[in-house]
Amino acid sequence: MSPVPRPQDLRGLVAGKTYATEKDWHHMQPIIAKLYRDENRSLRQVREIMEAQYHFHATTKMYKSRLSTWKLDKKLKEAEVVVMLRQKEDRDAAGKRSRFFLRGQEVKWDRVLQYLKHRPDLQDPTNVDVQRYLDTNLDITCATPSPTLFKNEIPRRIEPHSDLRLLDNSIRLIHSYLDGAFETGLVVIDGRILYGPNGKPARQRVRGWHEDMADIHILLSSKETTAAFRLLNKQLDLLKQLIREQDPELLLLTFHDIFDLEPNLAESLLVFVCRMHQAIFGEHHPLSLIWDNLVRFTAKARLQAVLSMAASTAKEMESRMGAQSAYVEALECLQVDVHKQRGPKDAFGSS
Repeated sequence: MSPVPRPQDLRGLVAGKTYATEKDWHHMQPIIAKLYRDENRSLRQVREIMEAQYHFHATTKMYKSRLSTWKLDKKLKEAEVVVMLRQKEDRDAAGKRSRFFLRGQEVKWDRVLQYLKHRPDLQDPTNVDVQRYLDTNLDITCATPSPTLFKNEIPRRIEPHSDLRLLDNSIRLIHSYLDGAFETGLVVIDGRILYGPNGKPARQRVRGWHEDMADIHILLSSKETTAAFRLLNKQLDLLKQLIREQDPELLLLTFHDIFDLEPNLAESLLVFVCRMHQAIFGEHHPLSLIWDNLVRFTAKARLQAVLSMAASTAKEMESRMGAQSAYVEALECLQVDVHKQRGPKDAFGSS
């Protein structure tokens, strides 16, 4: 049995990661702004968080360009602080509350106070020529905040459902993984046949494993528990090697084989397969993250999530291999399983 791959063995996949699109930047702008400006994190910290938690990849140069476009300069300038301070003092004296915007972005007053800690002299009007700063062309807007609601009147902030976030992240991970696998030659397409790392048709080994997994389901249905678990243990040993070889079809077929089993057994196997990927590749490999996401889905949403992920993967493979690829067959199997187990309504609100 081949040794567990070292981190350097995975460089190809890292090199093949997909960088953020225009749509991704638009979607993630509020999160990046919060981390960079509101939480005052360094650009390096922002990049690390976005990659680890959101699988969002971009170079430092890309970030700097976007921050400039968004006018997310978190360093306040002396003139800006002086003008906002004087305006706030005047409005406070008139009994008005204030909310400031700098270049279209709201300024948290804590940032101004932090600046004044290093420049307390700016708080003394006798030391500052305010008019000189007022004559400067500053993009500062001051407004009165909306009236504060009573506690029981505050509407709850609507956040994306955690299952939806996991699904979106999982689909991004799958596409990133497939892009890397094809770009680095980990898998190769010749006509409508997919070849794995050893140059053999990928589906031959995976399909053999899949057919034996179907026998487990038959044995369990016939109450032949001992024989079923003996075969299952053998299959899990074989699965380690298949995971190492990273045949893309394995992902869909493993989904199918796990969810075709009794729910409690399927749940245990799901966790086991997730831990197996983490042991072989490490916790941050795309495949490990995909399986970790599956474990974290609520039971109600997991089956529909698998179907959505399978449909997205099949569509990707159709564009590369044609409509008769093995992925379409695997997807059809999954559709039968999911509809059989979850009924007519899914956990994401569609019917």
